[in-house]
Amino acid sequence: MKTILFDMDGVLVDLIPTWLHVYGLETGEFVHPDRIDSYALQKHVSDYAKLVTLLPQALLEAPPMIDSSEFNDLVLHNDKFDVYIVTHAFENRQYSIPNIKIDWMRHYFPNFDVNNMIFTSQKHLINGDVLVEDSEKVLEKWEANNPEGEGFLVHAPYNPNGQSLWSIIRIIMGMQS
Repeated sequence: MKTILFDMDGVLVDLIPTWLHVYGLETGEFVHPDRIDSYALQKHVSDYAKLVTLLPQALLEAPPMIDSSEFNDLVLHNDKFDVYIVTHAFENRQYSIPNIKIDWMRHYFPNFDVNNMIFTSQKHLINGDVLVEDSEKVLEKWEANNPEGEGFLVHAPYNPNGQSLWSIIRIIMGMQS
């Protein structure tokens, strides 16, 4: 059975547009998501510390990515894969980001077993057959530590060469166990 690892933010959660909108409402500084050309958001806002404090609210409000319904097909309708979410927990003294992410998964993907969520900032240490990720640096580091694994970069404004989640899941569905 193949182990498939999915990042959450930017792969399943359409976080950046919501996060920038919440930031704009709070600060009056509106940044259009299409202007984000790098994974480092601090390059695009004047008050990065404020942006970070708004993450819990953005997570609570963020919708799923448009083609993330395909994720349900992968999770619910096959027995070829063990599927895990591997996501960064972020530090926030006021809120439990892992709990917010678990609640988000329960809301949008109620049939996903949230016990299959791994919270880490060291994704390269997690072994799997496939990683679906939106950070090119994270993906490269994971591939270096998992030479037998296959990484897929999800398309985003900061990843114009990435693939749609829909096409990645179609590739995964065609893999043999």
